[in-house]
This record gives sequence, structure tokens and C-alpha cells, in this order.
Amino acid sequence: MTINGVVAREEQFDLLGLVCAFVGLGIVLAVLRPSAPRDLARRILAVLAGAVCLLQLAGSMSLIDMLAILRNGYVAMEW
Repeated sequence: MTINGVVAREEQFDLLGLVCAFVGLGIVLAVLRPSAPRDLARRILAVLAGAVCLLQLAGSMSLIDMLAILRNGYVAMEW
């Protein structure tokens, strides 16, 4: 976003990132449904993948700065 030619906020809306995050969350929900096999390793990986998909979703909507997470090691909220 620019105001009078000066960048006030860098905002990126990543449509493909949103699609990938929603597809990933769909897969996670399919693995965690009650009729799925009750394998502990599968469920642990599904929970970890769900957390990554939620981070991808927030990053794609520019709610968090993914580069700041990689640089600083914590989530920098940009609301």
C-alpha cells in the first residue's frame, strides 16, 4: 500500500498459498476423521501438518510476516 508515493505497508495476498492451505487442511481433516485408521504416527503428522497449513493460511493473507518468523524465531503479527 502506498500513500503519496511512500510505501506505508507491504501487503501480499497469495491466492495459490490460500488454495494450498485449504487443500492441506482438507487432507488433515480427512486423516483425523473418526473412520480413518487409528495410527498414532499418522495422527501426529496430521496435527503437525495442520499447524503448518494454518501458518500458510495466515501468511498468505498477510496476517503474519513469514520472513520475520524465519529471521527472529517468533510470530510477528501485522494487524
